[in-house]
Amino acid sequence: MGESVARSCEPEACACSTILPVADAAALGSALSSASPGDCIELTGASYSDVIIPNGVQVISRRKSPPRLGSVTMAAESGLCGVAVGDGLVVGPGASDVTIRKVRVSDAPTRGIFFDEGASGRVADTTVEAAGEVGLLMGLSSDVTLERVAVLRSTYFGVAATCGSCECDEAPPFTVKMRKVAAVENKVSGMWFEGIDVQAEAIAIRDSAVGQSFDFGSGLTVRCSRMIVRGLEAVDNADYGIGIFDADVTLEPGDIPFRVSGNLFGVWAIEVGATSSTLATLRGATIEDNAGAGVAIGGAFGPGIVELTEVTVRRTESIAIPVLVNGVSASAENVGDGILWLDGVETRLTDVEVADSERASLLINGASAGTLDGVRFTGSDAGDAPLMQNYFGGPEPTAAGETPDLVVTSEEIYPVPPTPQFE
Repeated sequence: MGESVARSCEPEACACSTILPVADAAALGSALSSASPGDCIELTGASYSDVIIPNGVQVISRRKSPPRLGSVTMAAESGLCGVAVGDGLVVGPGASDVTIRKVRVSDAPTRGIFFDEGASGRVADTTVEAAGEVGLLMGLSSDVTLERVAVLRSTYFGVAATCGSCECDEAPPFTVKMRKVAAVENKVSGMWFEGIDVQAEAIAIRDSAVGQSFDFGSGLTVRCSRMIVRGLEAVDNADYGIGIFDADVTLEPGDIPFRVSGNLFGVWAIEVGATSSTLATLRGATIEDNAGAGVAIGGAFGPGIVELTEVTVRRTESIAIPVLVNGVSASAENVGDGILWLDGVETRLTDVEVADSERASLLINGASAGTLDGVRFTGSDAGDAPLMQNYFGGPEPTAAGETPDLVVTSEEIYPVPPTPQFE
């Protein structure tokens, strides 16, 4: 993650060459027009209007009650520390090495914090709440680091970074690094990443709700990206806790556990390898108290592989959802499977425990390659075996270790939900 930014707004921590105290909006405007790179403008009053911070200048405050600004626009190598922002904060196009610390952005009409194209910087010890659209958006940015950041109650995405689509060949690649970042009570998706690299530690995504068009309510969504996360909690989201779509990911415990709980579908891994040979690895996860499926895997469109290692899936509840009966859309039926394996995706399960599933413990729908090494069924699932239905020839997963023998049938014992499609 690199070196942490300073957590104080004292001039020494901000490396100020000159301190310019200002008490009101008029004095602030004058100071901004005359400031030079390295200067710090210190806000001593309670309220100011909109601010455009020039190159290399910092606006800081040491007040116990942070002064409130209107909108803020930041240029390259500028800084902001110890203030409240009401109308949103924009890091301008190409503005590099910007630092945002100890800032609270509340009730912005559109985006709370926005890194425009080519912008880069760090955000630390900062809260964004009740943004009218996206809480914290990085669009075609350069590298951005988030550390100790909370994004709350956004109307449309909490944290989002995207190159615009999965066709990002013409966009400059960029990386988002996160440490101790929480997305809570946002709508549509707590975190959404598309076409970028993500490196993260200690991430919490909770209580995402459906949007105004009744869409999603998911925890973490990662599409067409590369992601490594050490320590992740996706809890009590209205839709899936984690959605992996044609992405190369490694998710595992870190400073906090890797836990997925209380979601509609704990994990969906879909189209892994659709555009390249990718690997989706979940290691050391506890996936519990989800509805529909603890882990669902589908969308065989490429050479990708899904791996679950040292994973526990338990207490998967049934819920009525739309299903396919013999491949044809039908009415809703109750689905509550520990692991639901669809579409022939190659999957490798190693040291996996499945317990207390309300429907099937491990359901494989159709021919699929893979391995089942040390798969155990406990609790009310004790005595179960992996079930492969709708099998008419082709590859079968190989069983090893404690895994019970695979039960194979050409019949359809359970209807299965369709794999979600994302355009």
